[in-house]
Amino acid sequence: MTLFWQVVLFSLLGGIFSTTGGVVLLARPVTLRKLSFWLLTFAAGTLLSVAFFDLLPEAFANADESGYVAQHVLQALFGGLVGLFVIEGLLFRIHHHHDDTLITNPDHPHRDEPLHTPILLAIGDSIHNFVDGVAIGAAFLAGAPVGFLTTLAVVAHEVPQEISEFSVMAASGWSNTRIIIVNLLSSLLSTVGAIAIYFFRDDLSSILWAPIAITAGIFIYIAVADIMPQLYEEHHRDRVWKMIVVFLAGVVLVYGMGVLIDGQKTETAPDPMYAILSTA
Repeated sequence: MTLFWQVVLFSLLGGIFSTTGGVVLLARPVTLRKLSFWLLTFAAGTLLSVAFFDLLPEAFANADESGYVAQHVLQALFGGLVGLFVIEGLLFRIHHHHDDTLITNPDHPHRDEPLHTPILLAIGDSIHNFVDGVAIGAAFLAGAPVGFLTTLAVVAHEVPQEISEFSVMAASGWSNTRIIIVNLLSSLLSTVGAIAIYFFRDDLSSILWAPIAITAGIFIYIAVADIMPQLYEEHHRDRVWKMIVVFLAGVVLVYGMGVLIDGQKTETAPDPMYAILSTA
């Protein structure tokens, strides 16, 4: 399969799979609400693992080959962190993980929010999906293994996000058909972002480390600033160890899959952190 079709296929899969949780929510809201906490916990582990085990090592290696230094990579990482913080603030927070109770709790304090809330949410989600597509495209330019793991991380954090967004839209009176159509169209922007960075790859060849490092910053921000604080707000003392186990399962899965598919990389390709550790 050519690089172009890898980028298209996996960006499409990332967008499609991210909406499955929301679709299931419309049919089984109570059951899925119980699972959303664990999905978030798993997503935090995968996001951090992909950022530190794959994206940042790739960014440092690419920067070194192109004559840049580690400081430039860290500045791009900082840009990803701050950029998403600004975007979330301007769009009234594009993540609403903790609002999934809207669909099952008729007394939720935000149930009567104005109708523009789901519209703003759809706009924010569309931008976020485009950024996810750019992340997937940039990762595949760095190598198929990194691209695959980045797609996994995107899906892992998008599923619980889509669950909460579906719930907000449903609680605002949107029909199931309208919710599904809007979210499917929004998910296609992931492919648009991936294709865009693919066609500009020649211009980005010497600075590929920048979008990769920015993606790492975005992943770290989502995990540390958005998801993890909610986990400790919502967890019960009797399940804290379960939460830690699920979080570590996400870490182990990314690391283990990285080791398994490392054989697909060429001898001249830069090694991600899991490859370096596995040969140490």
